[in-house]
Amino acid sequence: MITNSPLQTTSIHYLQGGGEMGQLTREFDWSKTVLGPPEGWSQSLLTTISIILNSRFPMFLWWGPELIQFYNDAYRPSLGAKWQAS
Repeated sequence: MITNSPLQTTSIHYLQGGGEMGQLTREFDWSKTVLGPPEGWSQSLLTTISIILNSRFPMFLWWGPELIQFYNDAYRPSLGAKWQAS
């Protein structure tokens, strides 16, 4: 039987929704980055990402000394043709 820890459930809750970028954020293997898995992310980061992913306005965040970028679907057109929907 697999059970989720309260912290894991909380991090998953904050990363719900958010269209395609929300899905990509949830599916990405964060354990291979300096941030580590979302279960270890700060409340501030989780809250901010939730706001960004669920907003219809273009939003992005550069986080930490490595300037890891999070952004939402509305921001993607700002990145140019690479991220345009086909």
